[in-house]
Amino acid sequence: MAKLVRNVGDGELDDGDEEWNQDLIVKLSWSPKSRNSEQLIIEAARNHANASEHQWVLAHLPNVLHAQDIDRTTYEPRILRVLVLEELFPVFLLTEATDLAKAFRDVFKCYQWLYLQPGIFHRDISLNNVMFRKKDGKIFGVLNDYDLALLKKNDAPTSKVRTGTKPFMAFDLIGCPNDVHRYRHDLESLLYVLVYVTSIQHSRSLPRHQKSLVSHRLGDLHLALSSLCRGPNLLALVLPR
Repeated sequence: MAKLVRNVGDGELDDGDEEWNQDLIVKLSWSPKSRNSEQLIIEAARNHANASEHQWVLAHLPNVLHAQDIDRTTYEPRILRVLVLEELFPVFLLTEATDLAKAFRDVFKCYQWLYLQPGIFHRDISLNNVMFRKKDGKIFGVLNDYDLALLKKNDAPTSKVRTGTKPFMAFDLIGCPNDVHRYRHDLESLLYVLVYVTSIQHSRSLPRHQKSLVSHRLGDLHLALSSLCRGPNLLALVLPR
């Protein structure tokens, strides 16, 4: 991804006639041609929200201002996808507990809505795509990056290689590429991000010799939390599969 500091001229973006006065992000990705584009997934979610009483969720979804596909072929049919988006900021930059709590609550609610309404699995929730935007002095948590997202009605594999961010992947999916991706797997990833971010925030106030201990124990924490999140436990029982 690259940051576009200079705003483009009016009429060159796809976001209607609204004037855009913020810095933009240009995202380039080589995606399997069979995979739904990130722009299509985001558009499906935003259209569903606009056509219902759920417009509140628009504040927690990314804005795509321009999208373009450039067809190329390699060992696996792939396509160069170009997106121009508003600039968002990683949630770990938030230092106030109230702001951090609101951002994570927003993202949890947003993901629940994505699953229950348009029927979207994110499939790659990690530290770098739990984001926030600030508007009129207020913090809004945003779930970003839908490169690997999948509509529930289409659950076939879209690439020969399973991709994701391993430190935040659900334990059941690590080393098991044929496992069916479920709602609880994305929630498990969100839980790991939440624990990681709060651990990092806490470690900033610790003496230097204790910071490495916090980092070292995060791996053990991943294993412990994964044991809690899988099997016949409370989380699996109360959440839809």
